[in-house]
Amino acid sequence: MKKPNFNLLRFVKKTRTRLSDHEAEIFEAHQMMLRDPEWIKSIENHVNDNKCIAWAVQLTTDSFVAMLEGIDDPYLKARANDLKDVSERVLRILLGIEKVSLDHLPQGTI
Repeated sequence: MKKPNFNLLRFVKKTRTRLSDHEAEIFEAHQMMLRDPEWIKSIENHVNDNKCIAWAVQLTTDSFVAMLEGIDDPYLKARANDLKDVSERVLRILLGIEKVSLDHLPQGTI
């Protein structure tokens, strides 16, 4: 998982220069999620069960998100959304899908 982590590190640095430290801290938390041993182990187990890596990431994420959303703690429920964001970034990298940037559009464009 080196490439998603590298891209996230670059994004954190860019975010710190453009946005607040708080917003950059969100992406640092995402970086920590990429290193979560339970998440990684679950993905590896799915791959060892002959699932492709992208499907393994999706299955693992769905399972972890369901678990987090079932906990009666607002902080942990919010982490479910963070995990979805991390997973989406990883899947885009694995599948070679570029995220379309709309930054170049004038403000107010619909």
